[in-house]
Amino acid sequence: EKSSCFNVQLYDSNQSEAQIFYVKNYGNGLYSIMNKGSGLMLDVSGAGTANGTNIQQYASNDTLAQRWYIGTGTRSGYCTIQASYCGGVADVRNGSSANWTNIQLYASNDTAAQQWKFVKVPEAASLESGYYTFSSALGSSLMLTVANHSWANEGNADLEESDSSAWQVFYLENLGGGYYSIESSVTGLKLEASDTSLSNGVNVRQNAADGRNTQKWYISTSMFNDGYMTVVSAQNSNYVFDVAGAGTASGTNVQLYSYNYTSAQSWKLTEVPEPSVTVDQGLYTLASANDTGKLMTVAGNSDANGANIELRSDSN
Repeated sequence: EKSSCFNVQLYDSNQSEAQIFYVKNYGNGLYSIMNKGSGLMLDVSGAGTANGTNIQQYASNDTLAQRWYIGTGTRSGYCTIQASYCGGVADVRNGSSANWTNIQLYASNDTAAQQWKFVKVPEAASLESGYYTFSSALGSSLMLTVANHSWANEGNADLEESDSSAWQVFYLENLGGGYYSIESSVTGLKLEASDTSLSNGVNVRQNAADGRNTQKWYISTSMFNDGYMTVVSAQNSNYVFDVAGAGTASGTNVQLYSYNYTSAQSWKLTEVPEPSVTVDQGLYTLASANDTGKLMTVAGNSDANGANIELRSDSN
């Protein structure tokens, strides 16, 4: 809520902007801490110094009540957040872990209630709609691929050695807000989660477009591999593109898996020209994009010269 003097509290992680803060370095150990959702600053009410003084959000006013020293905590990986003008630090009232517990200023006492871990938040990728390859951080020649050059709905996605074919090129449509659809450049089918109820191991496959969140992906910068991206499901943001078992053999499955901060979940996206499509020699049906249930058909199963070609249901 964009209101000055609104309170700051402890709450279970819910991935909302109310829990994301922008930290700005002013030098000499001084920082400001701004909430991403409201644009308001972390502020000590009335620049108070007494134990229990409220910590709130407030419109930026460049006062010392909105400047903080970030110091090394007594617990590994944690920090203290100290008011710039006194020895008080950001403290969870009564050391409680309950939702809505107030955050206050309190004299430093080295307890867990005063220790904070700064976890880097990945930023949304800024990618134009276009054609891209996805190479895995497990090996630069290992590419996201439509397995077995399948044209079928529910055709699998896997990891294969680069072969410079269109089967390893995907069209990204920028849907806004960091979200994209990912479409095979050959089949025109969208990559999707194979199940609406996500869990570790749910498959990534191609299917006809249906507009559901299972076919939408949030692409963000990787938190652990510079220059790489993480592909997050819009259906459930706890699950990302993952190479099964971190395998590097051609044919290794690409699945959804909870974040584990490994190279199996990092992808380098490289923009490429629209590929020319090469169709493998063989037998095919020709489905119309106007209605994928209708096929190009020789009328009456005729074998005569001049027989008409028409569109017919694939069941007739």
